[in-house]
Amino acid sequence: MKKSTVLFLCYFAVLLVPCPVYSQEPAKEGELLAKSSIAQVTIYPDRASILREASLFLKTSTKSIAFSGLPSTLIPNSLRATGKGTAAVKLLGIDITTEFLESPLLPEIKKLQGEVDDLEVEMVKIRDAIAVLDTQEKFLMSIEMTTAAKASQEIAAGKPDILSWEKVFDFLGAKLRAVKQSRLEQQKILKDQQAKLDALKKKLESIKPQKTLEGKKVSVLLDVSRAGEFSLEISYTVMNTRWVPVYTMRAVPDSAEIEFATTAVVIQKSGEDWENAKVLLSTASPALGTQPSELNPWLLDIYVPRRMVALRAEEKAKDEVVSEVIAGVTDREAPSAPAEIATAAVLESGLHLNFEI
Repeated sequence: MKKSTVLFLCYFAVLLVPCPVYSQEPAKEGELLAKSSIAQVTIYPDRASILREASLFLKTSTKSIAFSGLPSTLIPNSLRATGKGTAAVKLLGIDITTEFLESPLLPEIKKLQGEVDDLEVEMVKIRDAIAVLDTQEKFLMSIEMTTAAKASQEIAAGKPDILSWEKVFDFLGAKLRAVKQSRLEQQKILKDQQAKLDALKKKLESIKPQKTLEGKKVSVLLDVSRAGEFSLEISYTVMNTRWVPVYTMRAVPDSAEIEFATTAVVIQKSGEDWENAKVLLSTASPALGTQPSELNPWLLDIYVPRRMVALRAEEKAKDEVVSEVIAGVTDREAPSAPAEIATAAVLESGLHLNFEI
């Protein structure tokens, strides 16, 4: 039986929404707000490393370059800055502050939150309508009870107006049926709206960062001795991001081969947009160091029932005992070793692997 290994990489991102665009208007004296974009994302099993770029024109009066609206999941001690250009620049340091926001930065969260709020308002209106219908029903029921009492009195007095009372009771019955029918319709609408609200809240929860109304502002402090063009890069690590491998094995009867596919599922709630960014999936674990881990082999073979395996082992043991008695102790056969498994070509980086998307 031939064995073939096929590697597929499939990328799914839970959160892909536009981030705010910032102009390069100075926020304060000597500070320049950078309009930046993400150039590369390296995703690890429990976090991600981001490389962000900004192309700027620096003047000698520029004292710092600010990157505003960064996610709250950013790890401060992971920040690094570098750059090059025609401007003569000396990087002095990096400052990071927390921004407190009136509303979420991410437009997708704003949109979903607005839909949730609108739906909740509609549900309040429906509940109010149901409450009005309940009041109408109680009022009609009270009229019905009063009318029934008067009708009983007239019958007891021997002066019943049958036609008039039939019209009154028909009117009350029709109104009560209409009220009950309207309430059932409103309750059905309310149930549907509740299901829609639950779905929206789950979707919102799946993409919303832990601290929606917080962000980070990174300021790169510098000294510009000559004005000119300058390309600045900052790198940092964010949490709430991971990727997991999913393995699929499929038999191909026509070619008597086995196809082994690896699918990568990426889940990220960092609060940033990775659209059009180069993405690398890394098997490294920065938090655990760079020591290689022990690999456990996967062995593929034809299935043999346990009883047959035990019988074969007993027969083999008997044969070995007989051969040793007759001809002395013989040389034992070398232990069997599993066959090497061919793997797909990947990008190697030290002790770890990177899959480029």
